[in-house]
Amino acid sequence: MISQCEDVVRKRKFSVYSLLFLAIAVVTAYLYSSYQGEAGASIRMAYLVVSFAMFCAALVSLLGGKKRIFLKATGERVREYELFFDVRDYGRLSAAIETKQFADISRLKQFTNDNSGIKMEMLVSDDRQYLTVQLSQYKPFSYDVASPLLTFQGDDAQKLSDELLKQAVEV
Repeated sequence: MISQCEDVVRKRKFSVYSLLFLAIAVVTAYLYSSYQGEAGASIRMAYLVVSFAMFCAALVSLLGGKKRIFLKATGERVREYELFFDVRDYGRLSAAIETKQFADISRLKQFTNDNSGIKMEMLVSDDRQYLTVQLSQYKPFSYDVASPLLTFQGDDAQKLSDELLKQAVEV
């Protein structure tokens, strides 16, 4: 699968909110442990609840952050795209990519994500000097890899991305 491409590294976007939530959790936990007032039990319980809620919010914020993809070699940001084609066009699509006849791809009928046919997954750098593509064929309930990862750089990557990104959907 394209997610196993070794040229890229995937990282989660760091959130400032997660730090804020974590700081509030630490402060309220400290207040919980140090409060010795008259109505101690109810106020301590409130600090405990707030501390736990902020800790959970920080955890969700850290783990649920948006993923970002970067090239290992240059650190350039990479975006992930998908296109869908008729299963009968697999041979023509595969040949057009392998022989670098990129204009032929735009002549093939494209579909929206309808869980049928061929899915083309692409990783494209923001400067369009790197592009990795892989084709998968839909089998009941999932897509199975149908081609090897093909990587293009420089002018070839630019030409292919110019041709494909007109209709591609960012994942």
